[in-house]
Order: sequence, then structure tokens, then C-alpha cells
Amino acid sequence: MSLFGKKNKLSPDCIKESFDNLPSGICFFDSNGFLKLCNKTMHRLSYDLSGHDVQYLGEFEETLKNPGSKCTRPIDGKYYFMADGTVWLFVRNTIVGAQGAKYTEYIASEVSELYKRLDELSMDNRKMLEVSGEIKKMSANVLAVAREEETLSMKMRVHDEMGRSLTAARKLLQQGVMLEKDNPVIESWKRTTEILKRGNDEPEKKDMLDELREACKGMLNIHLKGTLPEKEAVAYLIVVAIRECITNAIRYANATELYVNVEKVDGKAIAKISNNGDPPKGWISEGGGLSSLRRKLERAGGLMEVRSQPIFELTVILPYDDWRLTT
Repeated sequence: MSLFGKKNKLSPDCIKESFDNLPSGICFFDSNGFLKLCNKTMHRLSYDLSGHDVQYLGEFEETLKNPGSKCTRPIDGKYYFMADGTVWLFVRNTIVGAQGAKYTEYIASEVSELYKRLDELSMDNRKMLEVSGEIKKMSANVLAVAREEETLSMKMRVHDEMGRSLTAARKLLQQGVMLEKDNPVIESWKRTTEILKRGNDEPEKKDMLDELREACKGMLNIHLKGTLPEKEAVAYLIVVAIRECITNAIRYANATELYVNVEKVDGKAIAKISNNGDPPKGWISEGGGLSSLRRKLERAGGLMEVRSQPIFELTVILPYDDWRLTT
């Protein structure tokens, strides 16, 4: 008779042999906690864990909680390190038999390679956190460097102004000309003295926007819609942009009002700055001031957009929570 026409059944011994030779450990306990079936792998693992074979569910679970000296205690209650260097994961399940009887099943799977990869990944993550911390420390200097640049720029302007004033005064004195109250040289000295006085006398914590308003008093009014960001580095860069727009508005547009609209959208601080002065006659070519501002913003991860028509408008976009702006 052909083998294909005969109904074949696996013998119990064949099933038991296949069950015993499974690479994973597996065992079943009945509702009373007695062991019903256990393969060789699970017997070996149980012996490594406790020093004896599997007998009862309660005893087996107690062994999993408190393994013997041959096994390293579980990490997070999941992974067990055996004496031979392998790593195993034990999982409990409840299954229901054909007659409705409930059994507790334990499956042990070797996860040595997986755990090795997880450990390597964890180590890589720790290294990344360390590198990130170093980057944050370095980037924390962005605001300080920007302020130092502004201070240096102011000192250079004061130095140049004083140099011009001294030269002019020396020439007039050599010519025997008395310096009158309204003489341009006297006015230049006044401006220089005011700059120096503000730098030395103003409180260190004074609001940056108030400083601008005070400096522009009588020449230009600043109207702010919204509020400056609480993050100091972001607010500082927006104020630097406002200051540049004030200079250009007074010098080129004969403006008397400056409008600043600040919003926070999708994690970004957006500031739009315009004025009531004469609109540009053509496309604006970025000079030293605007170019310098663009470099500052881009170095901090931001963007700058300049619109010429129908009115002048400068838009500053800064990442509000970016690490590059950490103070």
C-alpha cells in the first residue's frame, strides 16, 4: 500500500523526543501546581537556577525570584544570566486544554545575542548623551559670544567717535577757535559720554527692550504686539534685530514709529518688524548691519527674511527650544 494512502500517526515516543529536543525550555503545570510536562532544556535551566529539577509551580516561581549562586540575579525581572554565559528570558502563559482544564505554561528562550545587541545599543545611547551634554556646554556660549561681539562693536564705535572728536578739537584749538556750546565737536563729546554713561550706570538686569525705548526717546516709538520669548537667548537675538531695524528706519526711511509683532508658532519664535517711514525705492541690498545680523541668526539656527515692497519688513524666525540657544 502506498504511504500516501495510509493514515500515519506520530507515536508518543516520537512526540516526546521532539519536545525534549526543542532549543527552548518549556514546561506545563496543572491547576494544582503539579508539573505535567517538561522538556530537557527546561530541566537543565531549572537545575542551573536552583540546583534541582522542576517539581512544583510555586517552587519554580520562587526559584525565578531568587535564583541560586550559579545564576546571576535577573535584570528587571526578565533576563537571567546562566553559568555558561548564556542569557535567557522566561515568559509565563495560561492555556486552556481541550476539556476546559487550565494549565500554566513557562517558556524559556535564549536571548544572548539579542541582549548583547541591547547592551551595545544602551552603551551607544549613553555615549550619545555624554556627547550631547558636551555640545550643550559648548553651545551655552552662543549668547555670551554674541554679547561680547556687541560690546566690542560698541567699544570700537566709542573709540572711533572719541578719536574724531579729539582730532577735531585739537585742530580748532591750534587755530585758536573757542569751542562754543553748540559746536559739533561738543555734541560729539556729549554722545560719546552718554554711551559710556549708559554702559556703566544702567542696572545689569534692565529690560533689553526698555533700553531701546529709552535710547530712541524723542526720535522713534516702538510698538510691541505680543511678548518677547521667556528664553533669554531668543529674546536677545530678537532685540538685536529690532535695534538694527531702528537704525535703518531712522537713517533711511525717516520713520517715527516701529512695529514689532512677536508670535510663537510650532516651536518657533517669529518676529516681524516694520515701520511707518518711506518704503524702499528698490530691492534692499544687505549691508554690514543686516549681513552681520543674518550671520548671528543663522549661527543660532535661525532664519532672516527681508521684504522691500510694498513696505519694508524684516522677519526673524528662531527655534524656540533648540539646544543651540541654551543659556
